[in-house]
Amino acid sequence: MLLPLFLIAGLRLAISEAGWILAFQGIGMLFLYPMVGFLTGRFGCRAVSAGGGLLVIIRTLPMLAMSLGSFRPFG
Repeated sequence: MLLPLFLIAGLRLAISEAGWILAFQGIGMLFLYPMVGFLTGRFGCRAVSAGGGLLVIIRTLPMLAMSLGSFRPFG
């Protein structure tokens, strides 16, 4: 909920730029949610939760780079 506000107000991205950045999260969830049941049954809850936590950390790194000013996705 705070990520769009951070992108628009904090990094001064245009609304359309922030929308394109956040669209990929929705697309990823659209494809991954149906597989969660299968993955949990095959690998167990701990492995799926640990993998999800690792993916969250990896996904946070570009946001950290943008907040430090060393990365700007659109120009």
